[in-house]
Amino acid sequence: MKKNTIFPNLIQKFVSPEELDLLEKAVGYEDTARKLDVMTLIQYLVTAAACEWKSFRYCADVGPGVGLREVNYSTLSKKAGHLDFELMKKLFDLIVSKCNRET
Repeated sequence: MKKNTIFPNLIQKFVSPEELDLLEKAVGYEDTARKLDVMTLIQYLVTAAACEWKSFRYCADVGPGVGLREVNYSTLSKKAGHLDFELMKKLFDLIVSKCNRET
């Protein structure tokens, strides 16, 4: 298992919960989570992409070992199906805009 933690750490450090709420409102996404909030889902998706994890079940099994909150794989799968891709694009744009030469 690879230990790529740079981008998830950037998300935690550069994106405040208030900014994430603004992005959700801009996209029109309403978070109705009880078990899995949007920030945790984004952390799972980013870590899964960076570490090349193969499935939601594998993510749920390995995630707590790399510092992510423990969740069920079916919850990950359902929530990922409802997440708007536009939110991820805007989040990436926000992080890139904060990581310029001046920063």
